[in-house]
Amino acid sequence: MHDDKRLARGILITAAAVFAVAACSVGQDLRYAVAGRTATATVDGVTGWNAGGRRTGSRRAIVLVDYHFTDASGTARTGVFDISTFDPRPPKGSTITVEYVGGSSRPPGRLNGGALSVFFGSLVALAAGALFYRHKARQAPEAA
Repeated sequence: MHDDKRLARGILITAAAVFAVAACSVGQDLRYAVAGRTATATVDGVTGWNAGGRRTGSRRAIVLVDYHFTDASGTARTGVFDISTFDPRPPKGSTITVEYVGGSSRPPGRLNGGALSVFFGSLVALAAGALFYRHKARQAPEAA
């Protein structure tokens, strides 16, 4: 019985740690949702190259869009984001919309899907671990 409670406690501690890390990552998306502002940026250039090693054969194309914009306070800022190799490349000098908060900016609607998945998965694990621990804690007096 003590081993089951120890297992449940370990699950809870692990899920809480994963939840805390994921919450920090999701926090940035939350900041964009709550306090994000939009601006019109000018494309400075589009750079593409193949990344990866020749030995492993895992080369993949990367395309980066460099841009600059002026935020609401009049501060000049720069940024860069990646696009799919299949997306149309914006020409140099064209304008795009970006959202910014704090010292970071990104294209509107970009979410960290991996962090969101881990966040909600760890939330479910926390709930399941708490229920399992509660179940084992209630069984403990009966076994004594």
